[in-house]
Amino acid sequence: MTANRQWRDLLKELASDCVLTDGMPFLQYRELQETFGHELHPELRGLLEATNGVRSPYDYALLWPIERIIDENRRIRCDRRLLKQYMPLDCLFFFADAGNGDLFGHAVVDNEIRCSDVFLWSHEDDSRTVYSTTLRGFLDQLLKPLAQ
Repeated sequence: MTANRQWRDLLKELASDCVLTDGMPFLQYRELQETFGHELHPELRGLLEATNGVRSPYDYALLWPIERIIDENRRIRCDRRLLKQYMPLDCLFFFADAGNGDLFGHAVVDNEIRCSDVFLWSHEDDSRTVYSTTLRGFLDQLLKPLAQ
């Protein structure tokens, strides 16, 4: 079984009614690399190669497609209001949101994403906490409510 099929099967197992798409366009991945100067974590890249984002049945983006990942991270790094209000946010590379202003992302250290930990950044108190130690664990927690 291919890695793409494994990700798609896992997502359907966790929440059978989530909406999957074709994998991310390679040119947009190249744009991400050129814009931010680093790769995605291999698990996240594999997931996005399997489906360019995950949507709820109500059309809410549970996992952002690559174009939104690029746009949101670019915006966060350039927004003067955010730069004044919070500690630097370029140490996290975001790929999803909680729907309440909080964001999920991987840590960026020396311009690399080295570990699979998924952090939750709180917009209310600027805290950064480990939400899950793996992308699969993140998906489990994110999609469980949809399966009930």
